[in-house]
Order: sequence, then structure tokens, then C-alpha cells
Amino acid sequence: MRLRRGPRREPVEDPGPRPADDGPAPVRYSMDEVSSDRLLGWAFAPDRELSVRVVVAGKAVGEATTGGYRIDVARSLGEPDAAGSGFEFRFEPEHFAHVGADRADVVVVLTAGAQAVATEPVAVPVLAADPGATDPGAGEQDRAGAGGSEAEQSLAREREVQLGAGLF
Repeated sequence: MRLRRGPRREPVEDPGPRPADDGPAPVRYSMDEVSSDRLLGWAFAPDRELSVRVVVAGKAVGEATTGGYRIDVARSLGEPDAAGSGFEFRFEPEHFAHVGADRADVVVVLTAGAQAVATEPVAVPVLAADPGATDPGAGEQDRAGAGGSEAEQSLAREREVQLGAGLF
């Protein structure tokens, strides 16, 4: 067997120092559900701590619970560390108290180190407090389907189904 020689190649000149890294990888995220009851999604920023702030009608109302198990995200991104990328935030009527309309824009601000990304606003119906409730738990019982109109009971059943298939 004879080896063939390919064309002779000239040495490649060293291009010099490589340009600096373009910075950290972008924050990757998805909003899976946004409603007046809760928001669910995932966010991943390799090698950086991530915070998820929830803003309703221009006012920050809280931080989402992070660390939800999302093996689907880890597999999709090919990043095993993304398995803990899930987040969830449950709205309460007081989160909408400053809103003077029947709908409010919800925005999520994802912060990883010096990088911050805001999602597009999503308009949701305002979650109103139960005017007949005298104690903080009374409104929750009504929202769970203990009474109300047929439409309210249907909405409560739908919420129970959503909660049963929840992220956490």
C-alpha cells in the first residue's frame, strides 16, 4: 500500500491574540403560563445566579420561586445544569391593588449578574379581593369553588385542574 501525499500546505501565520470573549452567555428563558393566578416558566444563565422579579402595571410586586425541576429544559438546551431552571409566582389580590383598571400588564425581569432581561408585557385580568371577606383566608375559599355563580365555579374547577398539573 502506498501513501499519497496531498498538496503541500504553506504554514499558516499566527493571527495574534484572539479577541476578548463577548461576555457572558445570554439569559435563556420561556414563559409557559401567565394568568391572573400565577406565572410559570424557566430561565437559565450558565454559571450565574438568576433572580426573577415580577412587575405588575409598572410596580415590582415580588420575586418568583426559582429552582423548579425542568428536565425537559435541560435536555432541550443540552445543559444538565438547566434542570433547576423552573420558576413560579402565585399572585394575590394585593399584587393588583395599585391597578385602576380591569386588566394589568405583567412583566418578568430576569437578572443574572450585571445582565437584565425584561419579557414582553402580557395583559391579564386583575385578581380582585373578595369584598365580602373579613379574614384573609375567606377569599381563598371562594376562589377554590365553595360558592358563587356558575361561571365562578367553572373558573374555580379550571384553576384546580391547572394547579393539579403544576410545576412544583
